[in-house]
Amino acid sequence: MTHLETVKHIAKKVHRCDCCYRNISSGETYTRTAHIFEGDFCVWKECIHCTAFIDHIGWEYIENNDGGYDPGSVYYGASDYVSGSEKATEYDRVQLTNFRNGWMSTETQELQPVPYQENKK
Repeated sequence: MTHLETVKHIAKKVHRCDCCYRNISSGETYTRTAHIFEGDFCVWKECIHCTAFIDHIGWEYIENNDGGYDPGSVYYGASDYVSGSEKATEYDRVQLTNFRNGWMSTETQELQPVPYQENKK
């Protein structure tokens, strides 16, 4: 895979996150990554929640066997990290559940806060 660029955008229309599949609303920040994979130009869009989650876990858990990534590899890689890494915490386990729920609260159906932001303050 050849990485071309990664840029943060503010959505002008609704997009779908290629990791958790939730809709990225107009006005919401998301990450857009362009790359070439097996000769094809590809664009990958992530909500800021998934970007923070993946940045915390590390791409070594996310990339699939052929060096690429897809929504399934994000889910399984995150699960592997949470279940098998000595670094994984209870907070990571909660964030995996939030990821599985598309970052929406199951109780209120509101968007959860972006994970791991308290470490950046």
